[in-house]
Amino acid sequence: MKKIIWMAALSFFLVGCASTQKLTDVDRKGIKAVQINPDMPKAAQFYYMGPGMAMAGGLLGPIGVFLSADDNKSEAVRIATAIDKSKLDVYKITYEELSAALEKSGKLPLAKESSPDVTKLNIYVFQMGFSIPNGFSSKLVPLLGVRASLVDSSNRILWTDVERTMTLGNPSDGHTLDELLGDPNLLEQEMRLAAKDVAAGLVKDL
Repeated sequence: MKKIIWMAALSFFLVGCASTQKLTDVDRKGIKAVQINPDMPKAAQFYYMGPGMAMAGGLLGPIGVFLSADDNKSEAVRIATAIDKSKLDVYKITYEELSAALEKSGKLPLAKESSPDVTKLNIYVFQMGFSIPNGFSSKLVPLLGVRASLVDSSNRILWTDVERTMTLGNPSDGHTLDELLGDPNLLEQEMRLAAKDVAAGLVKDL
C-alpha cells in the first residue's frame, strides 16, 4: 500500500512539471507594475486517492470529463460531484490568494489599472483534488498544483515557477470523505488552505 501511495503522489508531482526561470535583477528593476491576469485555462486535472482505493486512485482528468459511474472510483465520483454541485471555483480562489500574498509581500509594484506596458502574472492551475496523506489514514487532504509566469508587454517570459501542495507537510489536518461531502463550505475551506500554501511558495520564489 505504501508503494501505491508513493506512486500516486509521484504522478501528482510529475504533472505540471516544467523548467523554472528565476527573475533577474535587471528584469526586476524594469518592472513598472504587475497585473495578475484573472483569465486562466480552466482545465485542471482532478486527482483523488482515497482510503482503500489501491490502483483506482490517481489522475482522473478534468472534473467535467471525468464524472462517471465506475464502481472502483465511487469515492472519487462522489467528491467530484460534490465539488461540481457546490460551484467551487478553485481558479478564483487561487487568484484571490495569490493576489493577497503578492500585495502583502511588497516584492513587486501592483498595477491599479491595465496599461500597455504592464507586466502580467499569468496563472495556470494544472491540478486539484484530495488524497489520503499516507496508507494508514482515513482522512483526506487538499492537493493543488499551480504554474505561474511573469510576462512583459512584448510577451517575453521574465519568470516562471511551479508550486504544489503535497500529501506530506500538507497545510490541512485532513477530514473524512463524509465530512467533506456533508459540508460544501468545508470543501472551499480546504482548497483555500491549499491555495494559500501554494501562493506563499510562489511569492517566496519571486
